[in-house]
Amino acid sequence: MQGAERLIFLGWLLKGTLCQGGVEGTDCTNPPWNTSVSVSPSGPVIEGSAVTLTCSSDANPPVIRYCWYSVRGGNTRATGFSQVLKTKIWADNTHFYCEAKNMCGTQNSTITQLHVLYGPKTMSVSVTPSGPVFDGAMVNLTCSSNGNPPVSNFTWYSVKGDQVVLVGVKKRQETMVSAEVHQFYCEGRNDHGEQNSPMIEVVVLYPPWNTSVSVSPSGPVLKGSSVTLTCSSDANPPVSSYCWYSVDKSKTRTVIGSEQNLTVANVNGSTQYYCKAKNQHGSDNSTLLQLDIQYPPWNTSVSVSPSGPVLEGSAVTPDLQ
Repeated sequence: MQGAERLIFLGWLLKGTLCQGGVEGTDCTNPPWNTSVSVSPSGPVIEGSAVTLTCSSDANPPVIRYCWYSVRGGNTRATGFSQVLKTKIWADNTHFYCEAKNMCGTQNSTITQLHVLYGPKTMSVSVTPSGPVFDGAMVNLTCSSNGNPPVSNFTWYSVKGDQVVLVGVKKRQETMVSAEVHQFYCEGRNDHGEQNSPMIEVVVLYPPWNTSVSVSPSGPVLKGSSVTLTCSSDANPPVSSYCWYSVDKSKTRTVIGSEQNLTVANVNGSTQYYCKAKNQHGSDNSTLLQLDIQYPPWNTSVSVSPSGPVLEGSAVTPDLQ
């Protein structure tokens, strides 16, 4: 190798690019120019489809090495080292360019962006107003997605336990929320697929409801024994205070406690119980509870028929009560 050629060759090596290589003894006339990328098939492609990218360039001497790069969010990554690149195309990987190199230098093509068609992605939902609302309030739900072509079909659903109910078919949906119905999600659909959003839960404020009383031990209890009564209620914010009442045969109501759990000693069958649950938005009473009290025989007595004096030897019928 002559001195001038050696200097050119060493300078080329010092560039430190991924596209390395050379042909010794080749006269250097022009570096690559008119470097461009062609795509087959041309036009839009469906996500996951295979495409063929071809790098073309004028150069003298001819191009000795091609390099392919993909660009994602400002980051560049080498993806191939031949004139033709065959690859699958995804929605987040649509920008490519090639680099052509000969002994005289390099040239990059412009960045080629492929038009990729794909179903809904990154579904998201929002609610207005965004903070807590009262039971029975109206809210606006908005569904968003980045499908290509843009998602045009939206369907809203409410979720109550295992029940899923259609709410509406608009991108922005107005609906009423309640203590029972406050969870929602949307489905987005275009010609290339469908996707559901995450669940959104609206914070609903409401007074206590479904207030009930449970007994421990459950089932029948012996007269004179003790039981523990528990008051339960659904409320948001949670119940802040409880009040227990007893009701006797004359329907007289008496306050007997203020805790969620109440122990009743020496129970009898003539008293009923109920509780009241309260928060800052209202209160709710449970239904009356009648304990199933069991007891052994008592006040045992005997009556005779016929009553009054009887003749000796007459028959009488005793009645044990």
